[in-house]
Amino acid sequence: MVMDTETENLDIPEHWQVENERLFRNFKFPSYSQCVEFTNEVAQLAQQLNHHPSITLEYSGVALTLFSHDKGKITERDIEFAKNVNGLN
Repeated sequence: MVMDTETENLDIPEHWQVENERLFRNFKFPSYSQCVEFTNEVAQLAQQLNHHPSITLEYSGVALTLFSHDKGKITERDIEFAKNVNGLN
């Protein structure tokens, strides 16, 4: 994993990783319905914060990817979103 200087200076939240210059976390759940519930919670948070992650929903997991497209990099906005998501789980 190669990070640029700006990314190295960010306080990456617990359980999150930088992959392909994006902030990423994979969540595992025992059932599909719990994956959907979590996805809905993330969607509500995204609407509140007006910051929308990429979401991949699978049978037993949800993957979130954060990136500030307007800045072309991971920003404090992504970090704050990730911290809020950690509070959901």
